[in-house]
Amino acid sequence: MSLPVNAFWENRTLWPEDQEGHVFLARAVLLVGQHLFPNDWRDIDAAVAAPELHVVAGMWPEIFEVIEAEFIQQTAETAPSIGRTADARRFLVEACKRGVLRTGARGIDGGRIHELDAGVWLTEEDKWARRFDTCRINVADPYGGIPANSASAWTYIYVHADDLQKLLSPIRKATPSSAVSRGPRGRSNAPLVAANTALDDAYPEGIPARDHPTIRVKEIIDRARSFLPMRQGHPTASDDTIKRALQDRRRKPPRQAE
Repeated sequence: MSLPVNAFWENRTLWPEDQEGHVFLARAVLLVGQHLFPNDWRDIDAAVAAPELHVVAGMWPEIFEVIEAEFIQQTAETAPSIGRTADARRFLVEACKRGVLRTGARGIDGGRIHELDAGVWLTEEDKWARRFDTCRINVADPYGGIPANSASAWTYIYVHADDLQKLLSPIRKATPSSAVSRGPRGRSNAPLVAANTALDDAYPEGIPARDHPTIRVKEIIDRARSFLPMRQGHPTASDDTIKRALQDRRRKPPRQAE
């Protein structure tokens, strides 16, 4: 059974080229997906669309049952891809909100890339999610309340290549055990990556040693939790996940003081 797809995401010839020092937002989603879900991600995941149940008034029950069964099957088959893509997009948006991933906008027909204020990402998911449909933003009304009156109001969204590379580096350094995805949606890797990033941010000089005289595991977890991005009002990793990331690191040889 063929799955429903988004034409823009399926046909990459529709995408503009990357610019010097900048990566088109759609390609950034693919890169993040590849790193968050190394065992499960396929670039076609980003093109998979949610199925729709088309019901016509007066439809015969037998026909409806066939359509409903197909809808249920497609929903089950598309859920993993949609879930992974949603996580990759949220990963980028949370970084934009924190100001660690800078974004810019370029006219549809060309021109220079102009910086976007990080504040344009400080909005609810139903608003920023629409930008990923075609990776464009209406600079005249970035929150989408007013339709653009002309093509010049629409711009392609880019991310800074250096910022993106820094975000992906902790994922590349993940240990083999942390790179294993589990479950039908392969979601286990994303919280562990978030936990490792929070530990890096909380302790840029290195994690305190296991036998530190004053700093205990609970204090490390509490501090790392304060650096976690939020998702729908909740931290993106649990205390147990932070503890697991900490244990993974402490199994490695201790960092030598310079």
